[in-house]
Amino acid sequence: MDIFSFVTLFGGLAFFLYGMRLLSESLKKTAGGKLEKLLNKATDNKFKGLAVGAIITIAIQSSSAMTVMLVGFVNSGSSDPTSERHSRRGSCPLQVSTAEIMFS
Repeated sequence: MDIFSFVTLFGGLAFFLYGMRLLSESLKKTAGGKLEKLLNKATDNKFKGLAVGAIITIAIQSSSAMTVMLVGFVNSGSSDPTSERHSRRGSCPLQVSTAEIMFS
């Protein structure tokens, strides 16, 4: 690997982290308490969290985008890591099944 590859790698990582920070700050400003109440109510139970994760992943067709959104919610304080863990687990099987459908 040459120096350009390292610069590209760290530049991409810097943009990703900057985007995550912007997402968290924007969620804090715009969402407020309504989003926090909605997320806590939708993911207060393990099974509801799995269902929410599956539904959102189906809707946006990207478990990576789902993960980025969940990290943003947790960073902004809109949701707690425990309930979001169940939502993330709901999106993982769909990622695998989507890949199986596409590449079979």
